[in-house]
Amino acid sequence: MLFTSLLFAAAVTSTEPRLRIEKIDPDGKVTVREIPKKSPPKPYTAPQMQAETEVMRKAIPGQALTEKQRYLAMIVAQIQQHWFVDDAMRGKECRVNMKLSPQGYIQSVSVLDGDVRLCNSAIKAIASSGPFPMSKDPEVYEALKDLTPILKPELR
Repeated sequence: MLFTSLLFAAAVTSTEPRLRIEKIDPDGKVTVREIPKKSPPKPYTAPQMQAETEVMRKAIPGQALTEKQRYLAMIVAQIQQHWFVDDAMRGKECRVNMKLSPQGYIQSVSVLDGDVRLCNSAIKAIASSGPFPMSKDPEVYEALKDLTPILKPELR
């Protein structure tokens, strides 16, 4: 009897009321209940969407930091791909300052600290690896437009 009751519930079409099986008695009596139809959601108004966007922006402030870290990792990886290093550079590092345009182009690069030979090769790598990936989010761009990464060669 349970099997036929389930078939009955599945046979209900969208034009008929939707029914839910409440219970099936041991003697085979089936109790059903009508499920009310949901009204369609109301569309958002422009002020509601703006308010929701602001709430989301404030609720997850760490998102911009995470995206900044992701873009910084992509920028450093792109530099590493164009960086020619040798064993004499093992264990050394170079701290540079990079200013980037909103499109990811290098506006300026300056050496702040580090091994002269390593920094010269890093500058060449930076010059040959642009344009860099850049986020369309203005907050992330503000965090990335003036970078000071510490570059360390990856020797294997």
